[in-house]
Amino acid sequence: MRLLAVVFVLSLLAIAAPPKHANEIRGELSTAERMDFKPDDVARGGRVILPLLSNIDSFNPYLSSSVDADQVHGLLFPLPLRENADYHKGPPTFSALLVDRWEVKGTTITMHIRDSATWSDGVPVTSEDARYSWQAARDKDVAWVNTSIVDRITDVEIVDPKTYVLHYELEYPDMLMDAKDWRIIPKHVFGKATFKQWKDQEDWDAASKISCGPYMVESYKPNEEFILVPNPKYWDKDLPRLSKVIFRVINSQQTQFDALLSGEVDAMQSVKPKDVKRLLADGRYFLYTFLSRSYGYVGWNCEHPLFRDPAVRRAMTLAIDRENIVESFFYGWAKVTASPIISSMWACDQSIAPYDFDPDKASEILASLGWNRGADGILEKDGKRFEFYMSTNTGNEIREGILQLVKANLKEIGVEVKPRLMDFNAWHENLKEGKEDAWVGAWFVATKVDEKPTFHSASTEAFNYGRWKNPKADELIDRGREESDREKAIAIWKEFQRIFHEEQPYSILYEPISLDAVNKKFQCVRINSLDMYDNLHEWFIPKAQQ
Repeated sequence: MRLLAVVFVLSLLAIAAPPKHANEIRGELSTAERMDFKPDDVARGGRVILPLLSNIDSFNPYLSSSVDADQVHGLLFPLPLRENADYHKGPPTFSALLVDRWEVKGTTITMHIRDSATWSDGVPVTSEDARYSWQAARDKDVAWVNTSIVDRITDVEIVDPKTYVLHYELEYPDMLMDAKDWRIIPKHVFGKATFKQWKDQEDWDAASKISCGPYMVESYKPNEEFILVPNPKYWDKDLPRLSKVIFRVINSQQTQFDALLSGEVDAMQSVKPKDVKRLLADGRYFLYTFLSRSYGYVGWNCEHPLFRDPAVRRAMTLAIDRENIVESFFYGWAKVTASPIISSMWACDQSIAPYDFDPDKASEILASLGWNRGADGILEKDGKRFEFYMSTNTGNEIREGILQLVKANLKEIGVEVKPRLMDFNAWHENLKEGKEDAWVGAWFVATKVDEKPTFHSASTEAFNYGRWKNPKADELIDRGREESDREKAIAIWKEFQRIFHEEQPYSILYEPISLDAVNKKFQCVRINSLDMYDNLHEWFIPKAQQ
């Protein structure tokens, strides 16, 4: 999964979480599953009610930018391949989905669509659909938000109705990832309008009724409810098992949690840490826990006069009590970490330990650089006070709380932080333009190890908000992205992480643990860091509980 997004959604043996609870299904790293059922228990029927934080912005996957919508799209338009949540072992592996066989050779990948793959209206899924979808993914009028995924695919050649060949401009490690990360849609439905006309369509009602996935849309009320029922043309005749999937739009996490405990919904993604104790005590739900694919941080503008020197940024990190952040805001459901390559990723350098909380050492560093306390206790140098703005987006309670804690920590060493809470969109624009001195943020990261968008000097107009520029880091990023030998790639990324740790363009604060809840009546539930509903089509309710 290549997607890199701003969330505004380790030691391999030591996870900083409370002791395991009887109602917790704990995964070691990226997956937690409940597979202790008996074959005789498997049954069809029943329904599940699931919450969405936002409306489905489009039933056309290439016009959508919503994470919630993508979860629904996955049940209607399966990806060519299924990515396995094994990125802690090495670059992710893949298994069959819409495509059941594939061959990689040099700069080509040959894909074979399942012979039995059929759209719900009876029209076969063909290579024409694959080529059409690739054309949509790269079309400038469509302007798909993830169009970079297909940047290196120069052509999709149709060999026969069920076989197509992807041609790449060069050979590189993530060719298969880029082959599977775009959805195949029905040309005979979407092709009724030109790409240029797509955005002028009032709705995609006709498209929403067509599926080649396990479910299809029965009805929907925008901003309210979306009801899915089994697709009778699905290639696996034993699936899906649930007879109805109902998505309800509930726009706040707290309201979702209240709906969960009242029985109005059956599951919830991202339970707030403060609500975990209450959830576990309820007894009707299992809490599925594993390391998330995200980290929180304080970012420093490396072009700001105060933060140009890496030693100053190290001092800032030393002065922040990150263990207190984990306990105060995550109730232990997070861990202090040190690297932008998350600790469950194969390329993470586990030997790099987070800097200790050491305000005395931070003060020594700043004093050695000529910063001395003024009459009011704030550091001064050459007549200038050590003061700056630190921002975050309004409405995020945890992030706002962290900002206040960081302010208090830095005040202890004579640094004045001026908090600034901003509307998300305005804040994001400021970050892109390099206008923020420092900020509290978080990243949800891809399973593909690629630090170019966030830390390469060529990415200051992308996500390198702090304008960190290090020629050696640039070189390592460029090499790491192209290195197909795993051991050589590990060595490259370890060297990058050592430079990052020394220079501290970010003060990495924590990695949270995913907290997803599902009613105990559902069995055969597998939840992972790629998708809470990874195997929703396999979930079932035993007959005795229906």
